[in-house]
Amino acid sequence: MRKYILLFAAFCLCAQVVAQDWKKLKKEDFEFRVEFPVTPESSQQSVPTDIGPQIMDMYSGDMTGSRTTGNLFFSMIRTEYPAEYFENADDQFEKERLDGAVNGAVTNVNGSLLSQEFVSFNGYPGREIIIGVYNNTSFLHMNVYLVDNKLYILQVIADDKKKENEERQRFFESFDLIKTRK
Repeated sequence: MRKYILLFAAFCLCAQVVAQDWKKLKKEDFEFRVEFPVTPESSQQSVPTDIGPQIMDMYSGDMTGSRTTGNLFFSMIRTEYPAEYFENADDQFEKERLDGAVNGAVTNVNGSLLSQEFVSFNGYPGREIIIGVYNNTSFLHMNVYLVDNKLYILQVIADDKKKENEERQRFFESFDLIKTRK
């Protein structure tokens, strides 16, 4: 009986530790929040676009060597385009922006697009995609959302392509938009 009590206590303790591992990232100035399994690092990069260079704000967490879940790298990317570029945006314009983000991701990693779903997030258009990289030995799982003139990209590099993965799902589902007063 004592053995079972100790096992139950150990299980509860482990479950609590796993639940406490996740780090909340809330960026009111960028109007989003998301949770990472590790403390994310931030960086900025200028990227060429069809309207000139744009700043990409990135938050990433490197999991290589620290987990056995098959997830190697988590990142959240946000790019804000000039509002006037989106003034007369229609569904076709938004589709082209999302297609450009997907095609750019495939090209940047020299990968192949394995799946793509057209999705909606809080009424905004988006994509859920899986890209095979390194001859399909690694996979880039991405959720891409176009929110007015802002592009949000959540991605996980993993060693499997199946969508059913608790850690990946928790990351993707933790993303939310927050409204701030202007």
